[in-house]
Amino acid sequence: MVDNIVNQVILLKDSNSRIGLYTRNTTIGAEYTMVEQFIDYYCSKFIRDNKKHNLAVFVEPRIDSGFPDVVFAVYRPSIMDNWSNEREKLDVSDLKLLYSQHDWRCDNFQTRFAGKADTEVVGEINGCQTRCTPQ
Repeated sequence: MVDNIVNQVILLKDSNSRIGLYTRNTTIGAEYTMVEQFIDYYCSKFIRDNKKHNLAVFVEPRIDSGFPDVVFAVYRPSIMDNWSNEREKLDVSDLKLLYSQHDWRCDNFQTRFAGKADTEVVGEINGCQTRCTPQ
């Protein structure tokens, strides 16, 4: 299977708690062979067709709904060149909260939570989860 073919592709098969990645141990067999072949095919095509973007390949990552065989994520590496020190300090919990704020159909978060303590904000967000549906 592709193991970091070039700098353009990153293959992530093992858990890494620092970045919030948890994977399942793969079961070797016919299905996994098919997944490996698809990863090889897709990575080769990606390298041929993309010159400005990079590809991260997650093998059996844990997501809310289970463990898909593979997840592909395309990104522009130039974005990371301009990350601030504050961006570097964000952890998985921060990103989940940011996503929730973006995705929920609740009141304007900035207005609603201005001047409140962290514990108040978390309490309101937990309450909001039961009242709001994702977009």
